[in-house]
Amino acid sequence: MRGRLSTKESNRWNQALEYQALRQFIKLTDPSDSESAAKKIAESVKNELTPRQQEFVRLYYIDQMTMYDIAAETGISVSTVSKTLKRARERLRKFLKYSGRMLLDEMDG
Repeated sequence: MRGRLSTKESNRWNQALEYQALRQFIKLTDPSDSESAAKKIAESVKNELTPRQQEFVRLYYIDQMTMYDIAAETGISVSTVSKTLKRARERLRKFLKYSGRMLLDEMDG
């Protein structure tokens, strides 16, 4: 029987959970209802990401393309795709941490 996960295994597990949660979040942000929380969040997220980050997030999380496929389609390296997605996740994380509460308060009032 194994004990605790190694740091590397734990990091991979946490990263997998983060990817899964972000995929679910993005799928839930259906902008078809102009008054919905999803619409407001989707607009806010759109304003936080660069056009390239938006494209890669859509390809990776919505279209479920691999980083290798994105790299091949866009003609850039897998490393660049990975770094761009990482920066997009960081920007979204910061936005949700600092602006998410304000957005929710605005929707309540």
